[in-house]
Amino acid sequence: MKNFYFSRYFTFSLLFIVNLAYSQMLQFDDIFLFSEGIAGVKVDGKWGYIDKTGKYITHPKFDKVNSFKEGRANVKVDGK
Repeated sequence: MKNFYFSRYFTFSLLFIVNLAYSQMLQFDDIFLFSEGIAGVKVDGKWGYIDKTGKYITHPKFDKVNSFKEGRANVKVDGK
Protein backbone atom coordinates (compact mmCIF):
# COMPACT_ATOMS: atom_id res chain seq x y z
CA MET A 1 0.00 0.00 0.00
CA LYS A 2 2.97 2.29 -0.42
CA ASN A 3 1.85 4.04 -3.62
CA PHE A 4 -1.77 5.00 -3.98
CA TYR A 5 -4.08 7.67 -5.33
CA PHE A 6 -7.30 9.25 -4.17
CA SER A 7 -10.35 9.03 -6.38
CA ARG A 8 -13.62 10.87 -5.84
CA TYR A 9 -16.91 9.90 -7.43
CA PHE A 10 -19.21 12.89 -6.97
CA THR A 11 -22.21 10.91 -8.19
CA PHE A 12 -22.08 8.63 -5.17
CA SER A 13 -20.29 10.98 -2.73
CA LEU A 14 -17.78 8.27 -1.93
CA LEU A 15 -14.05 8.53 -1.77
CA PHE A 16 -11.55 5.73 -1.89
CA ILE A 17 -7.86 5.04 -2.21
CA VAL A 18 -6.60 2.93 -5.10
CA ASN A 19 -3.14 1.50 -5.65
CA LEU A 20 -1.03 1.90 -8.79
CA ALA A 21 -2.84 -1.06 -10.36
CA TYR A 22 -6.07 0.95 -9.90
CA SER A 23 -7.64 -1.60 -7.60
CA GLN A 24 -9.69 -0.21 -4.73
CA MET A 25 -8.02 -0.47 -1.34
CA LEU A 26 -9.81 1.74 1.22
CA GLN A 27 -13.15 3.55 1.04
CA PHE A 28 -14.20 6.67 2.95
CA ASP A 29 -17.16 9.03 3.11
CA ASP A 30 -14.79 12.03 3.05
CA ILE A 31 -11.07 12.72 3.34
CA PHE A 32 -8.71 15.65 3.93
CA LEU A 33 -5.54 16.14 1.92
CA PHE A 34 -2.39 14.87 3.58
CA SER A 35 -0.66 17.27 5.93
CA GLU A 36 2.59 16.21 7.60
CA GLY A 37 2.02 12.70 6.23
CA ILE A 38 -1.39 12.33 7.87
CA ALA A 39 -4.92 12.68 6.43
CA GLY A 40 -8.28 12.91 8.18
CA VAL A 41 -10.83 10.33 6.96
CA LYS A 42 -14.56 10.05 7.60
CA VAL A 43 -16.27 6.67 7.91
CA ASP A 44 -19.89 6.19 9.03
CA GLY A 45 -20.14 9.78 10.27
CA LYS A 46 -16.98 9.74 12.42
CA TRP A 47 -13.47 11.01 11.66
CA GLY A 48 -10.07 9.43 12.21
CA TYR A 49 -6.57 9.68 10.71
CA ILE A 50 -4.52 7.55 8.31
CA ASP A 51 -0.86 7.69 7.33
CA LYS A 52 0.50 7.62 3.77
CA THR A 53 0.40 3.82 3.69
CA GLY A 54 -3.35 3.89 4.36
CA LYS A 55 -2.94 2.52 7.89
CA TYR A 56 -5.12 4.01 10.62
CA ILE A 57 -3.28 6.18 13.12
CA THR A 58 -6.57 6.85 14.93
CA HIS A 59 -9.69 4.89 14.01
CA PRO A 60 -12.76 7.04 13.26
CA LYS A 61 -14.21 8.22 16.58
CA PHE A 62 -14.18 12.03 16.37
CA ASP A 63 -17.05 14.33 15.36
CA LYS A 64 -14.68 16.69 13.52
CA VAL A 65 -10.96 16.82 12.75
CA ASN A 66 -8.54 19.36 11.31
CA SER A 67 -5.31 18.97 9.39
CA PHE A 68 -2.05 18.53 11.27
CA LYS A 69 0.19 21.58 11.70
CA GLU A 70 3.48 21.40 13.58
CA GLY A 71 2.61 17.92 14.85
CA ARG A 72 -0.82 18.83 16.26
CA ALA A 73 -4.43 18.82 15.11
CA ASN A 74 -7.66 19.99 16.73
CA VAL A 75 -10.46 17.43 17.03
CA LYS A 76 -14.04 17.61 18.27
CA VAL A 77 -15.61 14.85 20.39
CA ASP A 78 -19.15 14.96 21.80
CA GLY A 79 -19.53 18.61 20.78
CA LYS A 80 -16.35 19.68 22.62
